[in-house]
Amino acid sequence: MNLNGKRRRRYHKTDYSSESEENDQINNLAAPNPSEVQDSIFHPDFKLELEKEKIFDLKSKKGHYTYYTTKIFSKGIFYFEVEIISTNFDMLTYIKNKSGNNPIKKQYYEERIKNINKYMPTVRIGIIKNGNDYEIPIGSLKNSYSYRSSDGYLLKEGNYIRGNPPFKNGDIIGCLIHLKPPKPKFLLGIDNEEMNLDDKCYMMFYLNGQELEQKIEDIKEGDYHFGVTLYNFAEAKTIFDSSEMKYLKNITNSFEINPI
Repeated sequence: MNLNGKRRRRYHKTDYSSESEENDQINNLAAPNPSEVQDSIFHPDFKLELEKEKIFDLKSKKGHYTYYTTKIFSKGIFYFEVEIISTNFDMLTYIKNKSGNNPIKKQYYEERIKNINKYMPTVRIGIIKNGNDYEIPIGSLKNSYSYRSSDGYLLKEGNYIRGNPPFKNGDIIGCLIHLKPPKPKFLLGIDNEEMNLDDKCYMMFYLNGQELEQKIEDIKEGDYHFGVTLYNFAEAKTIFDSSEMKYLKNITNSFEINPI
């Protein structure tokens, strides 16, 4: 299923017009530039209805596009794959063409040209808690977690975990999510560090079938959507159909995977 979505303008409290570290720190968010309001894009068509399809071709234009499953998950071990179709859109030429001969525009876009790495196409793969703000890139807010293509960072509620490699066109990212139901009251006071990994909620990632070293642990219990955020003309394919997953067989050797 090919999803292009439609543009809808909306003013945001925060500026996510670039993929810089500063813009992901949830306690240090700048006010948006009014001329960039249209860059924050979301539309109801960005919902992934698993009841109808299991494979989705996702595309984006300028700004962040977040796609998420309408189905929510709260308990079990789940796995899906994302094939990276394109993260090589020529943003430098695009920005140069936008600047034109207008002096004000030229000055505005010169700053972006100097910091072009912040505006390169990227893909985030992860989960977002039901009821969260679906218009914000996955991993930037509370109860939101992801793995980002441009630098390999794991994003945990706006904080960074380094150590995994970046990913690129043609790579297949496997995302394994281990969700536990809410703890009974008598366990609420137990420190997570005292618990075994299998008693926690966590996410693991695989790059072309190889397990990556860093994982996201101590995810809060709850109801989650699986999702992908695309930035600045990035493209990806999400695969929830087990028969079409390239590396599922490797994963089932270690985990009993629940159907999606």
